[in-house]
Amino acid sequence: MNNEPKEIITTVKSNSNSNSNSIPKLVVLIAGQEGIGKTHLACTLSIYTPAYLIDTEFRATIVTSKFKNVKSVTAKDYSELNKAVDMILSTQEDGTIVLDSGSDLQYYSELEYLSKTHKDRVGMPYNWAEVYKYANSIINKIKFSKRFHLVITVRMKDEYIDDKCTGRKIPRIYNALPYKADIMLTFNSSNPHELIVNKNGFDNRKMDPISAHLTLPKMLNQLSDGLYF
Repeated sequence: MNNEPKEIITTVKSNSNSNSNSIPKLVVLIAGQEGIGKTHLACTLSIYTPAYLIDTEFRATIVTSKFKNVKSVTAKDYSELNKAVDMILSTQEDGTIVLDSGSDLQYYSELEYLSKTHKDRVGMPYNWAEVYKYANSIINKIKFSKRFHLVITVRMKDEYIDDKCTGRKIPRIYNALPYKADIMLTFNSSNPHELIVNKNGFDNRKMDPISAHLTLPKMLNQLSDGLYF
């Protein structure tokens, strides 16, 4: 299969209601260990909207083949990721973009920064702000189009404090990303049947977990008091 976005992503007729354009589009993060079902959960949004999945892990087709309203493209670096987003925004019907995985977004952005600056490492902390500009550019481009929900899957990593492993798992993402999201859903490592809910970044507000057996549209509908889907 040709990997050019314009050839493998085809327009899909939306099943969303006529009022969908008046409802703000969401940015949703889905975090969890590999193989727990993040990609599958993200793709359930295709029940209501066309979904376009950008695969940086080169394994999403196992999941996307189960959904008739999902089209996918792979992206092996920042340039291909950026081109895929531009192609979807310019040629495709409104719907949902799934970035699978957002954990690769910082890595791709770091490599792009090093390529542009001809450096062998990022170095000083203030240089990381330049790296994050590349990552934010992708997120903002989709968000500010106001045409697509954005769902970003996120892998987990070990947490370290003062070079010591705490034994906890935390999302493998750059620090600003949760604050760009409306909702973050994290598969509970101690109870895989539920997801931990955070709204608008990491805060101290306690929210009831939500069942992992629901589709993503049902989760969002429940969390928004029926505003979506």
